[in-house]
Amino acid sequence: MRAFKYKSIVSIILYTFILFLAGCHGGADMNVNMHDNKKENDDFIPFIEPVNPKKELIIYVDDYKTNKIGEVSDWKAITAAINDAARKGASELRFNNRVYHLDDPDIMKSSNGGAHFILSDLSNMVINGQGAELRFYYILGAFKFINCNRTAVKNLVIDWDQPLASPGVAELDKRGRTVIRVAGDYRVTSDTPVQAVTEYDIKKLKWKMDGLERYYPENVELVGDNTFYSPSFSVFKPGTEVLLRHYIYDAHAFDFMKNNNSNLHFEGITIYQCPGMGFIGAGCDSGFRIAGCTIKRREGTNKLISTTADGIHIKDTIGNIIIEDCDFSHMGDDALNIHGTLMKVEEKQDSRTLKLSAKGFYGVVIDEGDEIALYRKENLEEYARLTVKKGKLNPRDSSITITFDKDIPSTLKKGDYAGNLSRASNNFLIRNNYFHDHRARGMLLQSSNGLVINNRIENVMAAAIQMTTDCNYWEEGFGCENVVVKNNIIIGANYAMWERGPSGRHMAVINLVVDTQTGIGDYPVHKNIRITDNIIVDTPGLAILAASASGVVISNNTIINSNTQPFSDTGAGIKAAAQGTIMVTRASNVEISGNYLKTSMDVCDRGIYADPSSTEDIRIFNNHGFEKVIQ
Repeated sequence: MRAFKYKSIVSIILYTFILFLAGCHGGADMNVNMHDNKKENDDFIPFIEPVNPKKELIIYVDDYKTNKIGEVSDWKAITAAINDAARKGASELRFNNRVYHLDDPDIMKSSNGGAHFILSDLSNMVINGQGAELRFYYILGAFKFINCNRTAVKNLVIDWDQPLASPGVAELDKRGRTVIRVAGDYRVTSDTPVQAVTEYDIKKLKWKMDGLERYYPENVELVGDNTFYSPSFSVFKPGTEVLLRHYIYDAHAFDFMKNNNSNLHFEGITIYQCPGMGFIGAGCDSGFRIAGCTIKRREGTNKLISTTADGIHIKDTIGNIIIEDCDFSHMGDDALNIHGTLMKVEEKQDSRTLKLSAKGFYGVVIDEGDEIALYRKENLEEYARLTVKKGKLNPRDSSITITFDKDIPSTLKKGDYAGNLSRASNNFLIRNNYFHDHRARGMLLQSSNGLVINNRIENVMAAAIQMTTDCNYWEEGFGCENVVVKNNIIIGANYAMWERGPSGRHMAVINLVVDTQTGIGDYPVHKNIRITDNIIVDTPGLAILAASASGVVISNNTIINSNTQPFSDTGAGIKAAAQGTIMVTRASNVEISGNYLKTSMDVCDRGIYADPSSTEDIRIFNNHGFEKVIQ
């Protein structure tokens, strides 16, 4: 397992204590590496083609700093070098180890499709930063990939020299309205956007783990010096400290969406600030490796956030994904999300043609020969598989028209869902990463054939590992099958109230759930899941929740100080009231064995609970430290 960086002596003591307790029952061996599990998980190891240049030709970026006119900007030099490297089929594009200032006003006049640099038609090339820093000044993406294959980007530092977030304090103005005054040395103007407001600890520079928030507040206006008003701010009590995100999804660091991209490698990348996602691949093809990369706030600055949205978001791909040895922190959203997109049935146009819609339309790809599954809107029960004969995307209304090779079942209803199984983003390996101190979830996993091993997740607001599929709000994922979650350490997760109220679905640190409009799905969408040898420390409620599944093993996990707060009718509003430390509902063929519960404080529950009204074939044995078992 990678060597983690500790912030204080307290962290060192806690980590040592965790390993000691785990060792007491011979549970999680934190020195297990991928090779130790290779035989057990051969099917989970994705194949990604390496960069394999046919010749050696190095293009040096700084050779393009001067031309016939004289010295040019860093942006023009890099653009010229990229174009020449592509034209000549270079094996390497090499930067000097210095800061490149991307402040040329001509950037905003270019037609680069929302990005500073377009990487087009690259094959068998390494972009080698050699530690160079690219400092951006405009809210445009950094790199956009088009038709690239077997391409690597390594040893680059990315940063935006723009205020992406500001701290603030809620207070009442003279009219009795709730306003937010931006605090400290941070300055805003009437042109500064406010896209999200979340409770924040200004002194500790940390997200409030159970804080309120509002996305896209209405009618924001600057009403005084450094002071914003919106009617949406009324949810915040006077004195509440918040973080205002000025951007969310505006510009990404590495954008490899669609455009026939495959076999891309990102190694040794550092992202300090980004007004969007760090890495986004939607509708691209196969083979993506992100290794040894870091997302964090720059030390010694007043920057409050790293990426304003996800660290990594990969959707609607053919699959084969490796995320390893990364250290991500202080993002505005999930560290990682992997999934396919559910498409809603809007109209049956004839016996073989459907018109569909999709919230995630931007990543949808439909090719001839793709396999499409049809699902019931109530619980995502699959009832048919069809092959695409013809597909058409309609950007005007974000609709998709698909003609199949045979008749559509007569039982189809408007509002049912379709999923492109050929682009489910299956086959993933997530190992030796450290995801910490950020908003939202550690990992959102909504695909199949995966191994999640030897990761550490610490101080994240919501679930640490969320295996799910959602036909409620996000409309993502087709379910998880053949996924192993093993040897992970999780500390201080799921304190956010989003999922701990009466309608909460993802109530635990590790969740296996189908999220429907009425609650937790009752059909076993998830199959063959193993949650073993993990260590879970410090969570207010459930440690593990298994639902909407069949063929689940929960074994040899060590749980320390879960259930530190009483359930506040958690799940009661959807007939899934939370009980115990490990909970099973709407599931079958589940084994719960060899788990240890340890406490160093008073806790509110110490049980294992399998809902007798919605489960069958639940086998519970050889667990230790639990006071009650209900099934």
